[in-house]
Amino acid sequence: MKFFYAFIFSCFLFSSCKKNNDAGVCRVSLVRSFTNGTLYNTANYEYDDGRIKKISNSNANSPLSITFSYFSDSIVVSQNDMRTVYFLNNAGLATSAKTYFSVNPDGFQFDYVYTYNTEGYLIQEREIFSQIYYGNVVRDTNFTNYTVLNGNIIKETATNSTEEQFEYSQTRMPENDVALNPFPSHMGKFLGKSPINLISKSKNPNGNEADPYSYSFDPGGKVKILTVGTSRNEFSYQCN
Repeated sequence: MKFFYAFIFSCFLFSSCKKNNDAGVCRVSLVRSFTNGTLYNTANYEYDDGRIKKISNSNANSPLSITFSYFSDSIVVSQNDMRTVYFLNNAGLATSAKTYFSVNPDGFQFDYVYTYNTEGYLIQEREIFSQIYYGNVVRDTNFTNYTVLNGNIIKETATNSTEEQFEYSQTRMPENDVALNPFPSHMGKFLGKSPINLISKSKNPNGNEADPYSYSFDPGGKVKILTVGTSRNEFSYQCN
């Protein structure tokens, strides 16, 4: 269920705090994740000038700290011994990216190219993994394609994974909530627009459906709890 792992790398900008889920200056500060009722991860979010600055978690098995650095022509995301540089065009969209490793005797490297439609949605990500193997550079290329309909991503297909289809509720996805978007745009608007609505379910081409997505909201209209099967995310916010 990739949805429940997307929050680790999420980032959004914000609008107003009303019943329609636009939470204004309220930003997600904490996400507590449970499986079968047992807490297994707590993710903390820090911001600077309305943009995500740092994400850290408390998972003892895989502690994680991610920092974001913003420049006029690029965004650098650093995670432990790994650093990814996103190169931006004049519209502020990432057209390519490169991942480097500080300790890397085998020459591991990831290179990305991003393609968007005229509306600003990411529709294709090309990933090239390369490494040095017995003195030769070996590469593996993977394409991930996204089908967009009425502002929502309804299908994701990738070279090395199973196609996934998505259905949506009528509730709009809040731009300030960092854990509700499983697509690359969860990193921020530099990877395209996020879906307009909240996901209600996903399935593969064989008709196998995942558990439906169930949302609970606080009095201000912000998502308080997301439940998918035996997994649950609980959200806390910091409001100015």
